[in-house]
Order: sequence, then C-alpha cells, then structure tokens
Amino acid sequence: MLKIKKILTFIFYSILLFIIYAMLIFPAGIYDYFVGLLLSVLILFISLKIMESGKLRFFSLKNIIWIIAYIPYLFMKIVQANIDIALRVLNPKLPIKPGFIKVKCDSKDKLAKLMIANSITLTPGTLTLEIKDDYLIIHAVDETLYKDRELVKANFPYYLKEIE
Repeated sequence: MLKIKKILTFIFYSILLFIIYAMLIFPAGIYDYFVGLLLSVLILFISLKIMESGKLRFFSLKNIIWIIAYIPYLFMKIVQANIDIALRVLNPKLPIKPGFIKVKCDSKDKLAKLMIANSITLTPGTLTLEIKDDYLIIHAVDETLYKDRELVKANFPYYLKEIE
C-alpha cells in the first residue's frame, strides 16, 4: 500500500511539473513536450530521496493550493504599490520620508518567513533588509504609511500563515 502511494505521488508531481513546463513553452512541437515530460520525470527521480526524507513537506497539496491562491493577492499588492510609487514620482507634493520599520512576523516556518520577506521586497517602495528572529527589518520609501505595524502585517501573512 505504501509503495502504491509513493508511485502515485511520484506520478502526480511529474504531471504537475510537466503541466507547468507545457504552459511555459506553449505553443511548441511534440519534441519539446516529450523533452519536458522526460525532464519532469528525471527531476523527480533525482529528488526522490529528498521527498522520502520529508524535507519537501512544504510542497504538500494544501500548501500548493494556498500558494496558488496567494499569487493573485500578491499581484494586486504589487500593482497598488506601483501606482503609489508612480504618483509619488509624478506629484512632488506627496511625501517621501524613507525609513526603517521593524515588524513582528508571526510565522514560525522559515520558508513562510522567507516568502513574506520576498513578497514585501517585490512590492515597489519596500525592501526587506533582514529577517532577525521573529522580526522583519523593512526599508520603506515613506515610513509614515507604515507607522501602524498591523497594516504591514495584514498585507501578506494571512495566506502564508496557512503555509506551514
């Protein structure tokens, strides 16, 4: 029974990798899809030992679903930040007061903290400088916007708290 579960897991992840590859190269010829299928199987075969050790628990089906749900939310935040920065560039009367912000990160998972830090860095006008213990050190173009630390915490971690 355990052997069948391993085989089904291997097949599922191979198909998932192949679908991602196929979406990235679409449209393509049959040769390209065949190479993608071989690469998908080869990549998973090489990483099988890691999967068996439990180090890839982050890539469970539940986490993958939360990450997929998080992507549109992150995209929306990036667009909002781009608009804010563009308005600041075009209107010199809008304040630019750069500064550092220290925000507590509630997540205990290192990978989730890293995703939060990278998400903050992806949004224009902010840069995560350091992850120190349970805190993120962030540089912002206008620190007055982030005086309320709860605002920063509310922007990203909801989805990422589920990914642990």
